Amino acid sequence: MYRCKICSRLYDNYVKYCDCGGSDFEKIVPEPEKTDFADSAKKLVSWIIFILCILGAVVVWFI
Repeated sequence: MYRCKICSRLYDNYVKYCDCGGSDFEKIVPEPEKTDFADSAKKLVSWIIFILCILGAVVVWFI
C-alpha cells in the first residue's frame, strides 16, 4: 500500500499523482500479526482433545 505524504490517502497500487495533486508517496508495509502464547496453547489443547476422542472411538470400535 502507498500513502500520500500530503493528505495521507491510502492507495493499493502505486499511482503517479494523488487526488490532492501530490506526487510524494511512502510505501506502507503491514506488520505480521503476532500470535500470543494463549492462542497457541488453546490450539494445542484442542488438538490433544481431538486426538483423544479419535483414539477413544477406535478403542470402542474394536471392543
